[in-house]
Amino acid sequence: MAIIDGVNSDNSVRVYDKFYNFDVVVNASEYDIIRSYFFDISNSAEVADNFTVMVFRIANLSDTQPIEIYKQIKSSTSKMEVTAIMAYYLNNLKTKTSLYGIGVNPTPNQTVQRNVVL
Repeated sequence: MAIIDGVNSDNSVRVYDKFYNFDVVVNASEYDIIRSYFFDISNSAEVADNFTVMVFRIANLSDTQPIEIYKQIKSSTSKMEVTAIMAYYLNNLKTKTSLYGIGVNPTPNQTVQRNVVL
């Protein structure tokens, strides 16, 4: 669950997520831009907060600017594409035992699978 503190005197916002134990102070204007985009496409404050925190978490862990991730997401043409982009970023941050946005895990080619040594 995403929790956001109000804007501080230095125009920063503290963003944290209890589930991932993630806590970061971010630029208030970047936060407002990203959150307003997610609110516009979802019409839900909870979804907008969670997606916004995930963008900042992805940016923090991948050493990328949040606005760059936002620009890529904003260039999408549908909600499905936004979901696919977020799944792509999140899948790069986690173990590969399960994947977000994938109904059935890909099955490797049988010949290739036999040649893999563990």
